[in-house]
Amino acid sequence: MLLGIISILSVSNFFVGILSDTIYYGSSKSILSLFPYAILLCASYVIAKKLRRDELKILLYLICFEIFVGVVEYAIGVPSLFGMSDDLEFGGEEGLLYNKRVAGLSSNSSVLALKCLFGLFLIEILHIKNKFFFIGIILVGFFVTFNRTYL
Repeated sequence: MLLGIISILSVSNFFVGILSDTIYYGSSKSILSLFPYAILLCASYVIAKKLRRDELKILLYLICFEIFVGVVEYAIGVPSLFGMSDDLEFGGEEGLLYNKRVAGLSSNSSVLALKCLFGLFLIEILHIKNKFFFIGIILVGFFVTFNRTYL
């Protein structure tokens, strides 16, 4: 019920902003900018209710794989293997960890850090036997993304 109220208010707020010309999406490159986030929130809720334990484990394994890609990027010394992000740079002071953030398979280091945080939640929810192994992998992911997102 609360999700429905939030969705209705968010959608109405979005359309009021569009009609009053206070929201401008002309410079956005994402197709998601055309949809109010409330609609996507409802879709996410419906999808999340249908997920099973095995699917969440696969999601945790995929997050660990992306962290591995981030470690490879960190070891090679490039912010992204795919050159997808403009805001990632290796440079500045040599000793500063903040200037060596990697993106993994994500568009930037903030998204990878958010996935690492989500991985911690998955570990707690799934009650995995090798909990400390996965926590170690997630901590390595936090190290190579060195970002304020997970703080």
